[in-house]
Amino acid sequence: MVTRRNRLLTFGGTAVLLVLLIIIALLVYGLRQKSHTTHLQQVLRESRDNNLTNKDVEFLNNVEKLLAKQMRECNVSLEQMASELCITRLQLNRKVKALLGESMRDHVNRVRMELACRLLDEGEKNISEVARACGIDDVAYFSRFFRKMKGMSPSEYKGER
Repeated sequence: MVTRRNRLLTFGGTAVLLVLLIIIALLVYGLRQKSHTTHLQQVLRESRDNNLTNKDVEFLNNVEKLLAKQMRECNVSLEQMASELCITRLQLNRKVKALLGESMRDHVNRVRMELACRLLDEGEKNISEVARACGIDDVAYFSRFFRKMKGMSPSEYKGER
């Protein structure tokens, strides 16, 4: 016999199941998003352990903003970045090396690779668009750079995904 109470319990059970499915979907999506965190984000998360000051965190954020801006313009220049930060290129290299444990050039290359891999994984852009998004106008140079860093061409990488 179907009573009003049974219908409410059935509806309530369905609602609970739907909420659980939504929570699971959000957790899975969140885990996938976390796999694309950058090295800088990891360093900033660990900043309490690394004794980074607020000024260091602010400096690294400024470096990332300038790097993203220059990559969009396909004009990555450490001299220009240092000038905009009101320091010399040598000071920029020393500070980044001290905070991130890698030279500025290595940092730029790693950021480019992270972006290239993420864009290739998404599969929405072709290789020339990915190269441009990484701040490299020359697709042939991008392919050589990608092969040197990953041991395979961008098209091979894209094909594996």
